[in-house]
Amino acid sequence: MDRRVGSSTSVPVGIIIIAVALHYFILFSQANMVFELHHKLKNTTMSSAEIMDARVDYEMKRRGRSLSSIDLSIGAQLYSGFAVYFAKIVIGDPPRAFYPQLSQSLGLLWFFCQGCKRCPSTSSFKFEINKYDVNSSSTGNILGCDDEMCGVTDNDKKKKTCSGNNCKYKIDYGAVSSGNMIKDAFKFDTIVGNKKTNPVSMDVVFGCGMDQYNGLEGSDWAFDGTLGLGISNLTILSQLVASKHVKKNNWAHCFKSGSKGGSLAFGEIENQKEMKMTPLISKAKNPEIYEITMVKFTIGGKEVPLDKNEMTGTMVDISSVYNYFPSSVYKFVLAEIYSIFKDLKFSKPDPFSCFLYSGRIEHDFPSITYTFDGGADMTIHPKQYIFERSPDQWCIAIFNSTAFPPIVNYFVVTESTAEERLMVYDLENMKMGWSDYDCDKGIKVIDDETGNAFLVSSRSVEHEDSSAEINVGGGAFTLIPILCFLLTYLALSR
Repeated sequence: MDRRVGSSTSVPVGIIIIAVALHYFILFSQANMVFELHHKLKNTTMSSAEIMDARVDYEMKRRGRSLSSIDLSIGAQLYSGFAVYFAKIVIGDPPRAFYPQLSQSLGLLWFFCQGCKRCPSTSSFKFEINKYDVNSSSTGNILGCDDEMCGVTDNDKKKKTCSGNNCKYKIDYGAVSSGNMIKDAFKFDTIVGNKKTNPVSMDVVFGCGMDQYNGLEGSDWAFDGTLGLGISNLTILSQLVASKHVKKNNWAHCFKSGSKGGSLAFGEIENQKEMKMTPLISKAKNPEIYEITMVKFTIGGKEVPLDKNEMTGTMVDISSVYNYFPSSVYKFVLAEIYSIFKDLKFSKPDPFSCFLYSGRIEHDFPSITYTFDGGADMTIHPKQYIFERSPDQWCIAIFNSTAFPPIVNYFVVTESTAEERLMVYDLENMKMGWSDYDCDKGIKVIDDETGNAFLVSSRSVEHEDSSAEINVGGGAFTLIPILCFLLTYLALSR
């Protein structure tokens, strides 16, 4: 099936800007798209203990929902995530801004819909929820059952997705969202010269939630919707690849330490050439989930036995905050730490084992190393699994995944593990890789037309050999002969 999404305006070579706010930029080229990320708790006044408690509370709620109840027939699933990052996206005519949270386990972009039965009006983050209204956009339409993208929504099982001539979706993961599939124009400005722009619009298909319940109807942790990054034909990346706006079905992210932001890139990443890669596993039960195979686990150089009969697998989920280990590994790790620090008094896990310590955590505690199929190693440093709750009070922030039915005996590679690490997902070849990286440096992306590498950072895009500069938003930008797409990631106090 040809799954290309039409474009209401041809897109010339240049730079595209979508909803630029403040001075944080995201760039997308003929081969790639890069997003500047911000942590949603960046401007919070909560203490470290309150943040940890809030995260634990949300993590417990999200993992309490049954992953096994997902309706896999829609080809776009999710299980709820602690959405650490979120985007600002402008769509429709007249244009309107929406703020979806990111989820690596969702294969669909969706927003709360105007007139929805059960949905929040405000968020616990103190802002109003923006609801999409197809009747308020002259470019928006409910997707018809005869549209080829409706078949993608339900893996060609249109009898489950159509009501009248309206294409429907339903996501059931314990919490439920359902509604209409929509096609509307995403708004950009294309830079064609020094301070010169032309308007550009590209149609994107997404969900408009008319009914939410079992958690999504409440204001806790609510955003305007969810920007899915899962393995699916319905993600923005897949639609951009299908419509030839992006050539490589690859993406990458790099999170700064301390949850201070980072970058998210769509397209070919130059740094990938230096990485060891490991295969992504495609499972019929959860096809949108990123899953890899762990073959070895060590703590402080000591190998931990891996019981293949116990282990379910290893999931990569940057929407999660804390680490998850299968029961036997979880118990081994705690016992090993307790034996090294016999003089410390550790609390009983509830859910974390905590202790008082005035020494150097990063220097004194052991590192953990994962080894995956293909030889790719990932070292988990103490600061990535031991979190400060209050001055001199620390917690071993690891969950026993046996306590969570949806992910029993899974390892989960999470946001904290991904910090200061460039992680690349090559969906064309179903593999992923990573390398330790200073995320302040930005990400180098490859232009398919020229083969040139471009360094994209939070403030500028620089061609390594170009001398032509243009000014955008008060900053100097190197003019590059590629198509770029700019989104903005905002802090909590939008």
